[in-house]
Amino acid sequence: MPWARPKTRWPPCATSCGTFASSNCPWRRQVREGHRQRQQQDLTDEQAATTIRAVDTAAVPGLLQTPDYARHVFESQAAPLGTSTSDIDDAVRVRMQRQNVLYAPGKTIQILMAETALVNPVRPAGIMAGQLDRLTVAVGPPNVEFRILPVGRTVRHVLWRGYWIVDDVVLIETVSDELRIRDPDQVAIYTRLADRLWDQADEGDDARRILAETAARLRVT
Repeated sequence: MPWARPKTRWPPCATSCGTFASSNCPWRRQVREGHRQRQQQDLTDEQAATTIRAVDTAAVPGLLQTPDYARHVFESQAAPLGTSTSDIDDAVRVRMQRQNVLYAPGKTIQILMAETALVNPVRPAGIMAGQLDRLTVAVGPPNVEFRILPVGRTVRHVLWRGYWIVDDVVLIETVSDELRIRDPDQVAIYTRLADRLWDQADEGDDARRILAETAARLRVT
């Protein structure tokens, strides 16, 4: 469904990356002392938000990750950045706390994930099995809208990478940086793209079928 951008303002980046129309926050600066602090910032921001939209193509969105899956995400991010892994257990705990927002009243939460995140997993099969169970539970509850963009479906636009829209700020992750876009015109572009991808994605029983087929392939391998 179309999304009307709320008028709330985003708090300053905890790492002093600025509050301009757009800003780059290098990951090495954000997680130089570990990942827990960065997750704490997300926890605070999402609790204050009224609207959260996730569009992810390469991994399961953080709000739906299991602890084991999240741990592998943090470890895989730390390796190329050369940052500390000493607080990963704490970071995982905070990421799990973030998921309480899924049950908070008065919020609009839409999570769109591409099936490619399941077809080419970077996590072991045992961890993916548990993660698929978690995603299956996410299909259906009225407080969270969850859809999957199937492999092979023709899409109207090239999606170069995933992104999140939290109230009126777009967050885009690259290998080395996080880009935050606050310019209303640019945010509107990402919102329109999210709307169009959302309309092409599967929900309900169709989404469950994708998850079940992925789980069956894991059992075979």
